[in-house]
Amino acid sequence: MRKILLLLCLALSLFALQNDKDMLSGELKNGLKYYIKENKLPQNTAIFYLVVNSGSTDEREGEQGLAHFLEHMAFNGSRDFSKNELIKQLESLGVKFGADLNAQTSYDQTSYTLSINVNEKNLKDVFKVFSNWIDGVKIDAGELDKERGVVMEEERQRNTPAYRLYLAQSKDIFAGSIYQKRVPIGDMNVIKSVDAKHMQEFYERLYQPRFMSFVAVGDFDKNEIKAL
Repeated sequence: MRKILLLLCLALSLFALQNDKDMLSGELKNGLKYYIKENKLPQNTAIFYLVVNSGSTDEREGEQGLAHFLEHMAFNGSRDFSKNELIKQLESLGVKFGADLNAQTSYDQTSYTLSINVNEKNLKDVFKVFSNWIDGVKIDAGELDKERGVVMEEERQRNTPAYRLYLAQSKDIFAGSIYQKRVPIGDMNVIKSVDAKHMQEFYERLYQPRFMSFVAVGDFDKNEIKAL
C-alpha cells in the first residue's frame, strides 16, 4: 500500500509539472518525455526521476515477478558499467543507497530516483547512469543467479501477517482484473527459473524510451540540463 501511495504522489507530481509554466518539457525523437524544473532550495541539490510506464501488469503468463526482478538487475551491469563500476560511480556522486537512491516497482510503473549534489561533473555522470538504465542494461547470467536469492529473501521478509492481509484484501479489491494476478513481488517459481536470455528480452520489451518519462528538479540551469 505504501508503494501505491508513493507512486500516486509521483503521478500527481508529474501532472503538476505538466501544468507548470516555469517548467521545461518536451519529447525526444525516441519518444522519451522530459520535464525539467529549476528549484533553488535546497542549494546545490538536484533530484532526478526515471519513470518507466511498465510494471507487473505488463508481465505475461509465466513472467510474474520479472518487472521487480529487472529493477534489481538494473544495478547489476549495463553497457558502460559492470556491477562494481556502477556502484563506484554512484558512490563517487556522493549517493547513499536508501537516502539518495530509491527504486521501486508497482503494478503499472517502475521508478528510479536519484539525488545528488550539483556540479558539472556530477550532472554529466548522473546522466550517464540514467542513459544506461534507459537502454543499456545487460543481463549477465552469473549476476542474475546471484540476485535471485536477494529477491527471494525480500519476498520472505515481506511474508508478515500485515502483508498477507494486504494480499487477501487486494484479491477482493482487484477481483476479476489483471491486478489480482500480478502482485509486483511475483511468483518465486518464476524467479527461480528465469534465464538471462528471457530477462534481457523482457527488458528490451518493457524499457523502451516511448514508455518513459525523465524528471529533473533542482538548483541548476534548466537549459543546461536539456543540453545534456
